[in-house]
Amino acid sequence: MGDVLPREPLPPEIDATKLEAAVKAGATGLTVLETPFLLGLRQQITALAAKLRLFAIYTNRDFVDAGGLLSYGTDRRQQFRRAAELVDKILKGETKKGQIPRYWDGKASERIIEILLREAAVANTAGVL
Repeated sequence: MGDVLPREPLPPEIDATKLEAAVKAGATGLTVLETPFLLGLRQQITALAAKLRLFAIYTNRDFVDAGGLLSYGTDRRQQFRRAAELVDKILKGETKKGQIPRYWDGKASERIIEILLREAAVANTAGVL
């Protein structure tokens, strides 16, 4: 793979020398979280990760479209499509405005914690932990 150079230099806020030092110290991977600032620098960030041969995972597909290796996260386009479908149903009178689809109650984190605690209790009683 040849060197991929960013179209524009990275701003001072993204110090490439720190990433280079991390690679020299043995780092092999990079996780890039989604922020408007970093999303605006996706070309430069993916190019730098490729140049440094870092396994990079991104939380937004736009980084993959810019040349990144892998993204894992919510498909925002699908979320917008689903929201449009629900709004369409509301406007057509096929559902009531107050009707909330199952599990859209803002308590997902509570359900996740309950599941994790339940699984930990099962693993503990089975002698796994």
